[in-house]
Parts: sequence; C-alpha cells; structure tokens
Amino acid sequence: MNEITPGIHNLMRENKFVTGDEMKLIIAFVNGLKDDTGTLQQFENDSNDLIIFHYENMVQGNNPRPSDVESGMGYEMRPLNGGARPAAPVTQNAYFSQFRSSIPGRIPGFSSTNNWRFVNNIYDKARATTYATVAGVLTAAGALIGQGVNMLAVEGAKAGGQQYEDIKSSRMALIGGTAGLASAALFFLLRNHLITGQTERNERFINATKRVVKAKMKLTKFIDDTRRKVITDTSKCKEKFNTLKRANYGIRDDQPGSGSQATREALAMIEAFIFTSLATSREVQANIVMDGQTFVSFTVDGNEHPMSEAVFNIFQDIGSVF
Repeated sequence: MNEITPGIHNLMRENKFVTGDEMKLIIAFVNGLKDDTGTLQQFENDSNDLIIFHYENMVQGNNPRPSDVESGMGYEMRPLNGGARPAAPVTQNAYFSQFRSSIPGRIPGFSSTNNWRFVNNIYDKARATTYATVAGVLTAAGALIGQGVNMLAVEGAKAGGQQYEDIKSSRMALIGGTAGLASAALFFLLRNHLITGQTERNERFINATKRVVKAKMKLTKFIDDTRRKVITDTSKCKEKFNTLKRANYGIRDDQPGSGSQATREALAMIEAFIFTSLATSREVQANIVMDGQTFVSFTVDGNEHPMSEAVFNIFQDIGSVF
C-alpha cells in the first residue's frame, strides 16, 4: 500500500506555524543530514534541549560554545550529523539562525555590563522559576515602598520648615528605590518572556523537522528494503517485476506497444534503476525533493536518480511486492 506519497504531501499541507517556503528549507536541511550516523533517529527521538544544543553548534558556526545543557544534563547525544554540516546554501539562510538554546545576553535599556548575562540555557526550568520568584518579590517590595511614598506625601503636607525638607528628601529617595525595584522586576519578567518565546519558536521548528525526518525515514526504509531484496535474489525480483508489469499495467514483452507509452517509459526507467543501479549498488541515499517535476530522488553510488510522483508511485507498487 502506498503510504509514503501521502506522508510527503502532508508535509506541505499540515503546517499551522510553518510556511510552505520554510518547510522547503527544512526539507533541504534534513536532506543534508547523514543517514549513517543515527542523526535522523536523534531528531526523531531525543529531547528538545539536546537537539537544539547540537543543532546550534552544527549550523551556526565553527566555534561550538559551552552549554549548560551538556554540563547540567549529561552528554546523551552524539554531535548531530557526525560533526559535519549540511550544505552552506541551506544553513546560511537567515531562517536557521532563529533557533538557539540561549537568549541575548543583554537586554537593551537595562544594563550594558556583563552582570546581566544570566541565561545560557533556556531549558533550565529551575532558573526560570527563580526569575519568576525574584520578579514577584521585587514587585511586592516595590508596592510596599510605594505605599511608604504615599504616607510621606501626606505627612509632608502637614509639616513645615526643616521637617518638610527632610520628609521631601526621604520621599524622593523612596521614589528612586521604587523605580529601581520596578525596573529590576520588569527585567526578570522580560527574561522569562524571552525564554518562553524562544522555547516555543524552537519547538515549532523541531516539530516540523521531526515530521520531515519521519517521512524521509519511511522513504529510506523503502529503498533500503528494496535494494536488499534485489541483491539477495535478483531472479525472484525480476520474475515478480514481469508478473506485475503484465497484471497491473497491461504491458507484455511479446506484444510491442501494449499499455500506454508513458507507463512503458516509466517501467523501463524503473527496471533499469532496480536491476542495474540498485542490484550492484554500494551506497544509496533517499531525498524528498518536491520541486518541479521531481518528487523524490535517490543517489546511488554518487549518481542521482530523480523521480516524478507518477514514476515513484509505480516504483513503490513494484518494490512492495518484492
């Protein structure tokens, strides 16, 4: 049963948070991942924090940065893609720079010193909870001082002379303290807001990438299974191919011109691909393309074999009976 084609089509249909153009970028990115390093399984199965940390170092530069993710949670995952990077035209796209395990070290308008650089790991939930708590405490303290300011304003209105000046100075000092506490509380609240936004952005990217990975893994399994069966028993696969060609497509070798010309051409191409390329292959890679007339593509020992959707559907029907 043809399950791969609908799954590939659904990549472009079921996108609530990812546009069609962004999905094509993700497909190109996934095509650049190595099948033989377990990278696809890592994207499908590992936790979001570890995926983003290794993704970040793989995509965004040649100088990996230390991370709380690795030191705090354990090195549970090999570097994505075996340390290699996908093709530069893909990873240099600005779209991929959005996803990271940290937020900017400085928030404009608060401080220019390094004392404010708190968040190297947005997935540290304990730290986020601490920030929320601190913000709550500072807000409460600011409210108490604000109440004191109001009380001093009332007393100042009753007083005169030096007492009035003393109360006025105290009131101004408290106003300054209130502003400082409010600013600090806002900083911590803003930090958590940025952390939440970055986490959600990462999650949408990871979920879209996992969908592409799942579809590619099905395509890869299909071509690997077909190749293994052809290499194991070429004669048996050839017999099944000829039987299916007659039964399903009405094409007989002893009747030239039987069946449609398009089907004959598709079957001739598939036959050559299976029994010439796959039967003697050493390495095969499957890619989702969805570009123009090319639906999928198989690279066999360095040679690319693009297929339209119609040709691939016939190939899938044949491969499924081997």
